[in-house]
Amino acid sequence: MSHPRLSRLSRLAGAATALALPFAAAAQQGSTTLVLDGSGSMWGQIEGVAKITIAQDALRGLLAELPAEQALGLVAYGHRERGQCGDIETLVEPGPGTRDRILEALDGISPKGKTPLSDAVLHAAERLKYTEERATVILISDGIETCDADPCAVGRRLEETGIDFTAHVIGFDVDGEAAAQLECLAGETGGQFLLADDAGALSDALQQVAAAPPPPPEPVAVTFRAELEGSGEALTSGVIWTVAPEGDGGPLIENDPTPGPVLELEPGTYTAGALWTETEEFIETTFLVDAAMDPFTVTVAFVEPQPSATIAAPATAVAGSEIEVEWTGPGEARDYVSVHDPAQEGYIAYSYVEGGSPTTLEMPIIPGLYELRYHDADREVLATAEIEVTPVEVSLSPPAEGEVGSTVPVEWTGPAYGGDYIAVSEPGESGYINYVYAREGSPAELRMPGTPGEYEVRYVASQGNSVLARAAIAVTEATAALAAPQQAMAGSQVAVTWSGPGNRSDYITVSEPDAESGRYTDYEYARSPEIGLTMPAEPGEYELRYILSEGRQTLVSRPITVTEAVATLDAPGEAVRGRRIEVRWSGPSGSGDYVSIAPAGAADNEYETYEYARSEPTLSLRLPDATGSYEVRYVLGGARQVIARRPLEVVLPTARLAAPASVAPGAALQVAWQGPGGASDRVVLVPEGGGPEAAVADVAVSAGNPLPLTMPDVAGAYELLYLEGDETLARQAITVE
Repeated sequence: MSHPRLSRLSRLAGAATALALPFAAAAQQGSTTLVLDGSGSMWGQIEGVAKITIAQDALRGLLAELPAEQALGLVAYGHRERGQCGDIETLVEPGPGTRDRILEALDGISPKGKTPLSDAVLHAAERLKYTEERATVILISDGIETCDADPCAVGRRLEETGIDFTAHVIGFDVDGEAAAQLECLAGETGGQFLLADDAGALSDALQQVAAAPPPPPEPVAVTFRAELEGSGEALTSGVIWTVAPEGDGGPLIENDPTPGPVLELEPGTYTAGALWTETEEFIETTFLVDAAMDPFTVTVAFVEPQPSATIAAPATAVAGSEIEVEWTGPGEARDYVSVHDPAQEGYIAYSYVEGGSPTTLEMPIIPGLYELRYHDADREVLATAEIEVTPVEVSLSPPAEGEVGSTVPVEWTGPAYGGDYIAVSEPGESGYINYVYAREGSPAELRMPGTPGEYEVRYVASQGNSVLARAAIAVTEATAALAAPQQAMAGSQVAVTWSGPGNRSDYITVSEPDAESGRYTDYEYARSPEIGLTMPAEPGEYELRYILSEGRQTLVSRPITVTEAVATLDAPGEAVRGRRIEVRWSGPSGSGDYVSIAPAGAADNEYETYEYARSEPTLSLRLPDATGSYEVRYVLGGARQVIARRPLEVVLPTARLAAPASVAPGAALQVAWQGPGGASDRVVLVPEGGGPEAAVADVAVSAGNPLPLTMPDVAGAYELLYLEGDETLARQAITVE
């Protein structure tokens, strides 16, 4: 290798860049021997000063900087005899406290002979017991090896056989082959090679050797973590770790099952490997440790194993049909099987698998190739299968035409899946006007629209409201007629005969002339040839109308005059409470008309009791239990309007008692009575002026007539009372004496 001579400044810059302080590290941490070239070439001069003198001065300066306890030695070669390659001498054995002896020995070195630098370094290494202990040699030489040794080979030998041997070499005023030899010797032992051209450069190089090394970098706490990909959930077991530095170094941990191991690592590059035993997946990652990262985590993410599943179904199925799908899989709650259009997002139909295998699944209504899928509860697809959906056969045969609002029979064939229906719609429009479910059978009874025109009958599948078949139908005008009296009493019921479409929901009304179609005071469905309508309560001009239920259209109308309502009542003016009375009546006898008994002055719609005024001219009404002034009324049911009334007094029943005016104490007495004779009626004996609660004797009238009664033993004035419940109907005084 060629080394051109460098200036002092450039040599110092190169030394500072390359050194990285290994000399100082060696000088501070083990035994070091200084090897000084004492060959004849060291009498060469630099700026008028011999090189040996410059080297001696530089070493004196180095010794002044080193700690007193540093273990040092000194070896020189070529300083005693001329032409002798074996002229190598240990001037000071390496050890602590040798600085003064080395200074003294330096003064006695006088260059004379050859340059056996390789053997000198080997000699120094052996004196340092380099095969047993850490050893460092610092060589200062100005010439090429002149004793047939190979510095490179010696360096390799020392590196291979030494415990921790390092040779640092300072080439003093050398270049060319000499510099190459010296550099090789240093390089083979892992040492540094520095060049110096003059006294200052040599001193600077030695001072750099003596500089204190920087503190070693602090180790970094590195945590190793395994997790599930996507969820970040930590794996706390089943992960085996191996961590090794980059290069030939052995692993720091190997096959370690510790969850989340933590290692203190020096800065550098490392490789971590993790094996998850559950899936046998192995992940390896390389990472860089930097002191600025303390602490940090190395994370590896494993893919969570998916449960295995299978799915089996027929190769083909009819559109819209239900098929059985056999499956194996986790079978967890909310797992499901679905059918998909592979080109579209989302499912067309699905079925949960909770009921076991097989499960039932509805097919798409549109023919084509589809995909069956097994999903877990997280909607992950665990298994798939292909299925071809074939067309379903559908036909429609409606009549060519039908009247507005009429119901026409539509013959059809088709699958009749749940929710399928037959509909009538406007051509080109979505939706329907009327429909009937296909499950009701063929023919389907389908009601026509309320407006004449051209329409379309459709077979519609409930899945997606897909139209599977179409047929045209014409809707024609409808006619109707009404027959009824010219006039009728308010509130009366009028018989109306009619002709018309007779659709199930068509109806006939009595309405005010200016009322909207479908508005009425009374109506009846047009289901029998003759219907009854109740006339309004207010006299006036009205209309009878035939209303088509489809669109509430009036097909025909005719006028009718409603006259004032008249009613009569024949009933007693007075009656005993709680009894029944017969009432003869005449009146409109409209639907809902009734005859009632109500308190005098009460509102028309209030009553105590009532009976409907039907065809019989006489009815029976039960009287109230409370006495007082009442009215018998004829009430129009629809308007709750009283059109006839008759006053009625509700009174108590009458009673009489017969007994002697006076009797002896304790006498047995017979009491004759007249009265209602109800099941709860009774006769009691009370002190004069007392009420029923003070009775001293009590006997029910059901015991006979006369009634046996035993008088009290205490003389005094008493009264006999006839009681109906708690009401006193008769009194008689009696004295016990």
